[in-house]
Amino acid sequence: MNEGASEFDEVTTRLRILIGDVDVDKFIDGTESDTNNQKAIQIQSKLKGMRNQYKDAIINGQQANKQFDGLQILTPNDQIITGEEALLDMSMLDELTAAVKTGADVIMMRPEHYRKYKQLMRTFGGNTGAMMQIENFGRPVLAHDGVPIIKNEYIKTSDATGSGKKADIFALHLDEANGFHGLFANQHAAGFDIEDIGTVQNKDATRTRIKMYTGAALKSTLSLAKISDVKI
Repeated sequence: MNEGASEFDEVTTRLRILIGDVDVDKFIDGTESDTNNQKAIQIQSKLKGMRNQYKDAIINGQQANKQFDGLQILTPNDQIITGEEALLDMSMLDELTAAVKTGADVIMMRPEHYRKYKQLMRTFGGNTGAMMQIENFGRPVLAHDGVPIIKNEYIKTSDATGSGKKADIFALHLDEANGFHGLFANQHAAGFDIEDIGTVQNKDATRTRIKMYTGAALKSTLSLAKISDVKI
């Protein structure tokens, strides 16, 4: 019997810090929080903004811009399928998911492509099985051959030849061992930390700081693929 250990290549990435400060006027907090907690409302709003920053970085992030590398940079050249500005069709997504050799867990596309896929499903008539109840999503989601489809409006568009727009579509295997996954500090519940700074100097307000120590990593080049330039 031949014995041998598996070999692994080290993967390195950079963690980045997202910070947002929330200043709440003490007068407003004291007079209006009986019906609506002003601090909670402001923190929730700030978190939504930071979440959108993260969604953008997942696609377009660049270490050169003091971000972590996103999917556009992480996608290997031999995992890029040229869409040639063609309209979305089923065979495209078949080819895309097949390119993720570790098994595609999710397809990510712009909202316009998402709507186009729904339109394609309607043309088939009958029960297409497009909407599936998938664990961890909590509600029926659009899926292609059992692979859930999610929307990300931060996938950038560019002008197509002649008229219209085009954009990329991604497929990913999500796994901490051999796929793509996000990185967060273990000590931060839900991926972020909320810190009360106290009274703001020269201002009748309190400050709350929200911090995210975050990043993303791709553990296998076979866990990510994209179709480039699919017409919208």
